[in-house]
Amino acid sequence: MKKFIAKIKSVIIGMMLFAAAVFSSFASPAEQRHNQQRFCSEVSSMAGMIMHQRQTGASLSVTLDQFDRMTYNNPTIRTLMRSIIMQAYSRPAYSTAEVRNREIREFENTQMLMCMKAFESRPLGRS
Repeated sequence: MKKFIAKIKSVIIGMMLFAAAVFSSFASPAEQRHNQQRFCSEVSSMAGMIMHQRQTGASLSVTLDQFDRMTYNNPTIRTLMRSIIMQAYSRPAYSTAEVRNREIREFENTQMLMCMKAFESRPLGRS
């Protein structure tokens, strides 16, 4: 569990750094697109960790508490994480490893796609 928490903290720090880079008005359009994709990759990775917890039986309250403690100083990231958690726990948990892994991958891909579409709807150079 400690390794899992450490990995989550690492990804959250990455998300915060990429979020700062994504919303920087000093980045060129190419840099902004690159940073947006990296940020969405971090979101996807975090979504996979959250869905893994869902699929392995972690309770919703424990998962929410863990992420609230780790993102207490960044309300934007906390709101994003809570939304992803709620989506993950709205989906069924499965009993076989093969189906669990497929569900985790699908959830990661869905979150990546949603994130990238959200950025596509915003003109570059504006936050």
